[in-house]
Amino acid sequence: MKPLENLSDQEKEQLLRYLGKIYRRGTQYVRTGWHFGDLAQDKDADMEVAAKIRMILRSMDHDGALILYHDFFEIRAADWWNRKYSACAYAKYRKSAMNQLLSLLYQ
Repeated sequence: MKPLENLSDQEKEQLLRYLGKIYRRGTQYVRTGWHFGDLAQDKDADMEVAAKIRMILRSMDHDGALILYHDFFEIRAADWWNRKYSACAYAKYRKSAMNQLLSLLYQ
């Protein structure tokens, strides 16, 4: 994998979309419960990633965490942010928050 500073914004978005899938899977296991079986190790890993992402989001500034949460982890309608942010502010918060979350996650 490339170092984070070498990733384009599009690659960072792809990475966050993938992490969002893992996050949703991990939180789904917690909500519905799960039984030991063939994939117990994978489920543990998904739940661990979801817990770490939640911890990082809680440590971030409110606007950045809110944007990432709704754009990648618990997805809302694409234009959910229109009532709260201008397009410029949204893009600024989003880019900064993406960089912050990825750097904290991959330390």
